[in-house]
Amino acid sequence: MEVGAHPGFPDLIGFGRRAMEIRKDELENYVLYQVGALYGMAKTEGIELQHVKPHGALYNMAWVRTDYAEAVVAVIASFNPELILMAPYGSKMYEVANKWGIKVAFEYFADRNYRSDGKLVPRSLPQALVLDVEEATERALRAVSEGKVKSVEGVDIEVAVDTIYIHGDSPHAIELAMSIRRRFAEAGISIKPLKVFVR
Repeated sequence: MEVGAHPGFPDLIGFGRRAMEIRKDELENYVLYQVGALYGMAKTEGIELQHVKPHGALYNMAWVRTDYAEAVVAVIASFNPELILMAPYGSKMYEVANKWGIKVAFEYFADRNYRSDGKLVPRSLPQALVLDVEEATERALRAVSEGKVKSVEGVDIEVAVDTIYIHGDSPHAIELAMSIRRRFAEAGISIKPLKVFVR
């Protein structure tokens, strides 16, 4: 098992899922504080951090905003440039990380629906979550094997998948994780350490 930081906005009431306008330097400080805090706690247990994955609204905003993406990547570059950034395919985070020489693992959301522009359906909409375990499993299998997922508008969009994310507060999260692992094994898809897939 590997450990990574999951920094988000200072939004305790909204669980970090509400958009916030923050100056770039302030955002860097928020992210650095969270990464550094986890690093310190992990170090006391003899554990090294492997990756950084922005949380919630920060993830979605850094997906499309260069300034927020730069804030996240700047922390990794200054704190430990060997940390892997988890980012969505086609995102500003990937563009910035690639320019700065930071390793990236492309992330796919197994329990979320996608729009035709390649972004996640907002949680405020009823189609945001994929609630059926079998459907979510088959979508994940296709994303990995074909590099495609069908949007809510019915359009096939391209995805790249190095790691699959399942929200812990999604219904049937454990069941979905077990289903994906079982289906991948049946399809001959092996699950390997994240470091194997970094770009």
